[in-house]
Formats: sequence, structure tokens, C-alpha cells
Amino acid sequence: MFNELKKQHILIVLLAGMICLTCAGCETLKKKFVRSKKEAQENTVEPILDPVDYPAKVVSAREQYLHYYSLYQVWSKEMTQNFEGGMDLKRQKYLCSQIIQQLIAMKDLLSAPKKDGLGGVIVKLEKNIAQLDDPIAMSNIHSVEMNFERNFRAIREGYKPKDVEKFYHAAVH
Repeated sequence: MFNELKKQHILIVLLAGMICLTCAGCETLKKKFVRSKKEAQENTVEPILDPVDYPAKVVSAREQYLHYYSLYQVWSKEMTQNFEGGMDLKRQKYLCSQIIQQLIAMKDLLSAPKKDGLGGVIVKLEKNIAQLDDPIAMSNIHSVEMNFERNFRAIREGYKPKDVEKFYHAAVH
């Protein structure tokens, strides 16, 4: 009898629980585990974009020459170190092309007497580059290195920025 009474109480509690769950609809559980859609927020404020036109920077020929000369110094120093540290032909050709590129930019900023002199040095450097491809000239690497050093010295002695100040063109943009 005691068991039957206990079974009835359990049955009643289960039925009551089922009725509560079905009536309530598990709304709180549903809210907890179901994502709600976010409301679309309207952007009523639009950013104001006013483009600013900056004037072109005026760079003097002297400043440009200083820039190219410093780049030339870096490339020539690296080439000298490459000669001392072992010869990598591909790297040497790349360094030569960079040196010539800087020298041409320097030459374009100068007027007649210095421009012609720097043009002559560029021609000599191009001949030195041709020696890099010549296997006979490369057999005596010391002479090739000395030719480059001679040209680098000519540039250091005659084309420092303070030596060519009278020969700059007008300001360039």
C-alpha cells in the first residue's frame, strides 16, 4: 500500500510537471538557447570627406644630388666589400647597375662642365662592367678591382656635393 501511494505521488508530480512545462512553453529556455536577430541599425550620420590637396613638395637640385650621392656611396662601398669578401658575379653586375643609375641621376642635375666629366666616368664604369663578362679580364681580378676603385676615387674627388654646388640646375619638383 505504501508503494502504491508512493507511485501515485510520483505520477501526480510528473503529470503536474508535464502540464507546467507544456503550459509555460519553456519560454525562458527558448530565449536562452535561440539567437535573436539583431535589429538593423540605421546609420543616419554620414562621414564628411573633404579631400585635401597638398602642394607638390619642392626639392632643390642640391637636396636631390645629396640623396643620389649618398646612395652612390652606399652602392660603391658594398661593391668594394663584395670584391674583398669574394666575387659573386651576379651581385657585382647588380651593384654596377645601381651605381650607374645613381650616377646618371646625379649627372642630370648638373650643368655642362661637371655633367660632361661625370658622363665620361659613367662610360668608364660601363667598360668595367663589360670586363666582368670577359673571362680573360676576370682571370686577373685585381686589375678589374683597381679599375673600379680608380673610377670611384675620381667620383669621390671631383663630384662631392660641396665640389659641384656651382653646377646645379634650377630647383626640380
